[in-house]
Amino acid sequence: MLNNGFLMLIVYSLATWRISSLLVNELGPFAIFLRFRVFIGIEYIIMGEPEQTVDDVINNYSFWENEDELYQKEYANEFAKALSCIWCTSVWVSLFFILCEATLISYALGTIHAFALWMAVSALAIKIGEI
Repeated sequence: MLNNGFLMLIVYSLATWRISSLLVNELGPFAIFLRFRVFIGIEYIIMGEPEQTVDDVINNYSFWENEDELYQKEYANEFAKALSCIWCTSVWVSLFFILCEATLISYALGTIHAFALWMAVSALAIKIGEI
């Protein structure tokens, strides 16, 4: 599908940013990414009131607002802390792509390339929208 090494570097880089952003910052469909973060151990304290339900967080959550004024986060473990940092998360997401690229499975099926391209196009569209 995509044989150019430099092009794949760009695609994987954009896909890594997009997936990391989804995991760290965004609600996702049916708040799946937020629910995942709560499951992992990130507790949201909304306006000074701890132990909010996921639905309370969803109702008060906005990706575009200043999140420091809206809520604070507490972490149950080191994995939860790492999942709250887009730089930390991007290391592990990029490792996934590199390991998949290193195996013959990605070449045989083409699934990893297609998924990475999908995420890269999404990331590029978001970045263009921010300009």
